[in-house]
Amino acid sequence: MGFAIELYFDPETERAVREVRSALAGEGVRAVLDELGDRPHISLAVISQLDEQALEPHLRQFAAGMTPFPVTFDAVSSFPTGEGVLFLAPAASEELLRSHAALHRVLAELSIESLSYYTPEQWIPHCTVAQDVEAHMMPHTLETCRQSFRPMSGEVLEVGLVGFRPVRSRYTFTLGPAADGGALDYEITSYQPSDQAELVRFFGEVLGGLGFDFDLEAKDADLRRIADVYEAEAGLFLLARRHGQVVGTIALRPMGGNSCELKRFYVRDIHRGNGLGTVLLSKAIAHARRAGWETIRLDTSSKSPAAISLFRKHGLLEIPRYNDDPFAEVFMELKMR
Repeated sequence: MGFAIELYFDPETERAVREVRSALAGEGVRAVLDELGDRPHISLAVISQLDEQALEPHLRQFAAGMTPFPVTFDAVSSFPTGEGVLFLAPAASEELLRSHAALHRVLAELSIESLSYYTPEQWIPHCTVAQDVEAHMMPHTLETCRQSFRPMSGEVLEVGLVGFRPVRSRYTFTLGPAADGGALDYEITSYQPSDQAELVRFFGEVLGGLGFDFDLEAKDADLRRIADVYEAEAGLFLLARRHGQVVGTIALRPMGGNSCELKRFYVRDIHRGNGLGTVLLSKAIAHARRAGWETIRLDTSSKSPAAISLFRKHGLLEIPRYNDDPFAEVFMELKMR
């Protein structure tokens, strides 16, 4: 078992990197990374032994001290080793180098040793698009990739820890102050049965404010069985509180196969616009990745334009109707693999 601390990109850049991988697979290169469950990334450190629970608050604090920054991939290259690694080379921007150096200062303070290739003295920033490429295939594969590659630009938005192999996400944090749970003075916790009465009040008020009826005997009956509907089979139901009051929620429930559905995403009006919705949505997406789901779907109302905009920013695309919910007009999907 090994561990890696990785930087992750905005959804469009992630999708573009996956397209490069798919093109290589079309040239006969085995899709090892997809088989391993690897998410496109830039590795900041690779560690052979680690107390992941002890690292978590420090990585969260590291993320909170960062801000999203631009990244540009302007070349394709390979390492002169026998591992058959083909990668996209990011421009060595000041922000990228600073983030790498800052992380290694954190690791040094915790007496955590990274593999030498990832130390500030030897690190070559890279986003791997193929590995275990057979030696006789590498020259042709590299040349084909270089001919078809076009520089791409995007943003680095998250940092996370994974274990490997296979790749399993341990935790992921959005860059910026919202990554620190206390920075916005919100407490985000999983549902407990003792939350039930307060949740009923919350949804009654929020749905009423949107012009919807609240009916625990019919369309809102799922809220009477949260543990069964949402938390079974690696689902999720999160509550956000401020000063002890529930001010936001988000949930995931299994749909069958490798898909889950995002539900019950609400933030009180007075708490919108300060990053809480982004934090909740990022946590749900990160949970879905850890659970191994490949697709997140959702339905929503056209009365929620801010939420729809947030979904689009996180890579969800509109799709045809997939259920018969009479209260939904907009249907969206995020493919994570």
